[in-house]
Amino acid sequence: MKIKSCAWLVCLILCLPITMKAQVLKIENGMAFSSLVNEGEDLFDKSLSSYQMSIGLDYLDQGWYALSSNVGYLRKGGSFDFYEATDPGLNMLKRNMKYMFDYITLNTTFRVKTLSDSGWNFYAGVGPRVDVNVKRHISLGDMDSLFPEQTAPAVNRIIVGLKCETGVNYNFDRYLLGLNVSYLPSFIKPNKDFIAHDRTFTVGILLGYRL
Repeated sequence: MKIKSCAWLVCLILCLPITMKAQVLKIENGMAFSSLVNEGEDLFDKSLSSYQMSIGLDYLDQGWYALSSNVGYLRKGGSFDFYEATDPGLNMLKRNMKYMFDYITLNTTFRVKTLSDSGWNFYAGVGPRVDVNVKRHISLGDMDSLFPEQTAPAVNRIIVGLKCETGVNYNFDRYLLGLNVSYLPSFIKPNKDFIAHDRTFTVGILLGYRL
């Protein structure tokens, strides 16, 4: 119940732009780098890189601070290497297995930023984040399959966490071009059973338009 209440509170915060006048519409495309942190184990602890994207709004811009809300697609997870015997001679083949979770992600951050007449603005921000799981699957080489529901570890459908970000924007006319780097700590692990918390970073290029 506490998790659901927290998720509803965060969703309420994320809906603020609907009732406020947005000032910048933006689209971000980039990469996510994620691994799964298991206490005492090295399972799926290698980094997994994947595509990530979002669309968002900046609003309540008061010069040195602003709010930013985004909704997008994000993949988290991890990978690990193992060796498999291929014949009776015990020749070993190195294989790589990936464990992946796909999410619709929402976030709102409070940003503190620099003021500049040159068009360049640097910023740093932090705020709540909610990830809604839409799929999880494993990949082994050229095989990619969903978990059978009867054998799959129970998944947490709602992940609550933070978005900690820093970046730079260049403003020209009514457009802006930017770079964003974010760390996404989570308060809830993706699986209810054996998988611990994920460690996820994103890097994205964004294009914005002043409304």
